[in-house]
Amino acid sequence: MDTVTHAWEVLADILSDSSLTEDILVDVGMPVFFKGNLYNVRVYCLNQEILLLRPKLQLAGGGCYREGRWFKPWSYGEGRAVFDFMLPDVIQKVKGQVKTKIGNAVVQCLDTEIASEICQEMWVIDNSHIDYFVDGVEIVTNSSGSYHMLRKLARDKIAKIVSPTAKAGGVYVFSNLKGGDGDRVFFDGTSMICMNGQIYTQGKQFSITNVDVDVAVLDLDQVRAMRLQVMDKHVFSKTTHQKHFERVTANIQICRKVTDFGQ
Repeated sequence: MDTVTHAWEVLADILSDSSLTEDILVDVGMPVFFKGNLYNVRVYCLNQEILLLRPKLQLAGGGCYREGRWFKPWSYGEGRAVFDFMLPDVIQKVKGQVKTKIGNAVVQCLDTEIASEICQEMWVIDNSHIDYFVDGVEIVTNSSGSYHMLRKLARDKIAKIVSPTAKAGGVYVFSNLKGGDGDRVFFDGTSMICMNGQIYTQGKQFSITNVDVDVAVLDLDQVRAMRLQVMDKHVFSKTTHQKHFERVTANIQICRKVTDFGQ
């Protein structure tokens, strides 16, 4: 539990510096203990507050991964349940926030909706991104720890990122680890941003820099236009019977007007 406690302490340090989350939607990863189990969680923060703890639904158990040794998959309510989560004292002291939400929810911004997949969830058959897209989500993020294998990038990874956005329209933001981490695998980066089946930016696969920043300027109206074109196809036929995801509100505008650029 020392690692869990320290993770909350580090998150408190991030939130204590108001400039780090001021009008910036921040997504960080950490372990979270809830109802007797440990979960691999993405934490959404904005303006020194925690909006959502989004637990991992599918754990990696093949290849070099044995994630089930430490974590449990989120399975409440068939993976869609959302609960109140009481925050530890170290977080409450930052700005007085007592509780937040934990579960498979969507972050509803003022002008768009964002959801998360975590690493393995992109690779399994029963993944979430199509369900998110069908429920109106326009941006899906994936924070991943995918290690290098021969031809894995060209054969598998790119297809799994590009394909769902080509079918349903949407933005997929894939962020991957890079370099070594004290074991016998090499994480090969290649973070990328894709929209409507097209890759707009792709990071380097091999480099010696500690951090790569990949940026793309996208027009979400293109996502909406594409969805109008595919509404009559089978990909959106689920909307009439699919259970909708719960929303948490983020008081932020993600998009900028064209006239704002360069200012």
